[in-house]
Amino acid sequence: EAVIKQGLVPVLDLHGSFTYDRTNLVPTFLDENRPEGLTLMQALFDANTVMRGELIYPVAPTLDVAILVTTNVAQDENGDVIYADNGLPEIAPSISIETRVHF
Repeated sequence: EAVIKQGLVPVLDLHGSFTYDRTNLVPTFLDENRPEGLTLMQALFDANTVMRGELIYPVAPTLDVAILVTTNVAQDENGDVIYADNGLPEIAPSISIETRVHF
């Protein structure tokens, strides 16, 4: 996780974070565990990976607005996973806007 601490960007007081989560990290580095035709970089950003980022802007002393972006496995209108031509699940972003109240 990489974090931009509050106060680091003084003009807008923006802060946030970026996170990379992965299951089966160690086996990914072994060629025999990777799907055929995938490079190491492609395998590190596949369906076993979740990347999240958030950017937070303080609107008032007790109210923040946050924009969140997360990767997800793509699904069709029935909720079924969408697969690419190579047989791997497709990845799609999810964007959310939150208001956060704190005291």
